[in-house]
Amino acid sequence: MEEWHSGNYTKEEMIERYRMSERTFRDTIKRYADARELDDYKDELQSPKNPHRKFTDEEYQEVVRTFDRTREDVNTRFLNFMEDMHADKRNLSPPKLKAQKKKIWDVRPGVRKIKAILDELWASAKKAKTISKSYVHDLLKKFEKYPEKVKKEEPKEFARPLQPGKCFSIDTATCYIGDKTQVYFQPVFDEFNSELIALVEGTENDRNLTLKTIEDLCRIYPEAGFQLRSDGGKEFNNSAVTSVHEKKGISWVKVSKPWDNPFAERGIRTIKYEYLNQVWIGNLSDFKMLSEVIKLHYNEYRPHQSFDNKTPVEVRIEATKQKQKYLHPKKQENWNAFYWAIPGRTNAAVC
Repeated sequence: MEEWHSGNYTKEEMIERYRMSERTFRDTIKRYADARELDDYKDELQSPKNPHRKFTDEEYQEVVRTFDRTREDVNTRFLNFMEDMHADKRNLSPPKLKAQKKKIWDVRPGVRKIKAILDELWASAKKAKTISKSYVHDLLKKFEKYPEKVKKEEPKEFARPLQPGKCFSIDTATCYIGDKTQVYFQPVFDEFNSELIALVEGTENDRNLTLKTIEDLCRIYPEAGFQLRSDGGKEFNNSAVTSVHEKKGISWVKVSKPWDNPFAERGIRTIKYEYLNQVWIGNLSDFKMLSEVIKLHYNEYRPHQSFDNKTPVEVRIEATKQKQKYLHPKKQENWNAFYWAIPGRTNAAVC
């Protein structure tokens, strides 16, 4: 203020000098004019007068009781709803009743409302105490009250079998190659470890493609009697394929939505994004050679995050305790290239 009253600086220079807005500058001048003493001009401390407020055990319990009481109120509200419904001689179906209970429970007080309830309670008791939302959260968490533990049931489609070679997923995908041919390919994944068991390609999406894929699968697992999950597409849902299922003793699980076949959908995305889209594929013959490399690299070199960055082959070896660890010598440690087994390749196909 001495600099301002000295007349050596303009208003714009003062604002730039102290990096303040014009409104702040005007308020500062006004506060200085209204201040009778220098102490009146100083800003008040923002910290509380007693920053180390201690709460007693009884007050801790009051937080917990408030939480329980708010939950009891919600339960009572739902019971009253049911009584009024029965008194009106009506009865909602179980799904609708469950939905109504969720609507009632969605408004149950959380940490913010419990804090407000406690502040009002202590103010009425003339207690000079307040409590922060984070402290309420910590207390309820300490007493295992909040956050409430919600048991998330994993969808049955994501439940992996306990042993390899028992349940498989299959689906059909498509891509275009260099000679403008549309290629259809069917990968088969073991749901136990997401291992790519078979990868069959063709130019037609028909039953012959599916029959060839099942033939490859039965050649690898001749005992059959396994479960095969797929959608109800025409290439899967036909008399020829059904007769093979019955003959081989294959249990066919037909799904109607993509998310009911998650392992196949996720595996196809990996094949397309990380392999097929990364190299030039001139014709169907190149695609067939590349498919063998994809199987090898996907199973033996590509780490899967869902298995603690282990490869599908490593997961299967741990489960079956096989002595032979790999089908091929582990020549390729580098995840970024898979070119070494492609016949005719002279340069790396970096993906």
